Amino acid sequence: NAAADAASKADYALVFANCDSGEEYITVDGNMGDRNNLSLWHNADNMISKIASVNPNTIVIIHSVGPVLMPWLSSVRAVVYAGLPGQESGNALADVLFGDVNPSGKLVYTIAELETDYPAQVVYNSPQPHPGIDYTEGLYLDYRWFDAKNIQPVFEFGFGLSYTSFNYQNLTITMMDDVPENINSQNDTVVAHVRYAVLNTGRVAGAEVSQLYLGFPLGLGEPLKVLRGFEKSFLQPGGSAQVDLSLTALEVSTWSVSSQRWQVAHGQYTTYVGASSRDIRLKGSFNL
Repeated sequence: NAAADAASKADYALVFANCDSGEEYITVDGNMGDRNNLSLWHNADNMISKIASVNPNTIVIIHSVGPVLMPWLSSVRAVVYAGLPGQESGNALADVLFGDVNPSGKLVYTIAELETDYPAQVVYNSPQPHPGIDYTEGLYLDYRWFDAKNIQPVFEFGFGLSYTSFNYQNLTITMMDDVPENINSQNDTVVAHVRYAVLNTGRVAGAEVSQLYLGFPLGLGEPLKVLRGFEKSFLQPGGSAQVDLSLTALEVSTWSVSSQRWQVAHGQYTTYVGASSRDIRLKGSFNL
């Protein structure tokens, strides 16, 4: 109530919330070591909702080791997902919030609406001290699962905002002459170059992390698309950068359980270039 009373008199309300994980040497909010769930600690969800109800300009700053649920999202002005804080956390947050620094971070996991949207769940009760886990999701981790099940995330893998805007154009794919027959985990032979341009179409300087995803030929049981490269380009207003990402023989291969080796599939591959796993700006294809 005291926090809500103070927030009601402010132009903007900054709410700091966190959830951590450790090595079972301390118990915090019922969590000993790894997190029990995807909720924020210390009753933060209720506090955020309470403050947002009295101040429409509520900004939530989250320090967390991974995804959290955001049931209050529609009632707040903004969310800053700040990861784990260090000694310069305060200065960094001030720089971003006041516009002295243009943020360019991208999410390395998906933020879902519901905990059950994720393919794996916490084992809360087991007669075994160290229960075995069956990884039934297979290759469909994180964004791959959400794509396969057509689940709409709150914030997708690779998502991130900026104070400027970016445009993508001029996608080209250049194939190399030879694809090696024998492929191992160390094989870095380039089979294709994917090139495109990123333009800063806004009014301020900023950096964009463009992402390259690859779709395999149909019928292989592979995810819809898998991340195969990314590059950060810092651009002045009106500036552009040429991005050149390569695909190696290993990156266009799938693992054969029967032959116990990597194999290049024959067929049409699809390239997706975008600002996140769901914000695809350019699409192309090539055949092997």
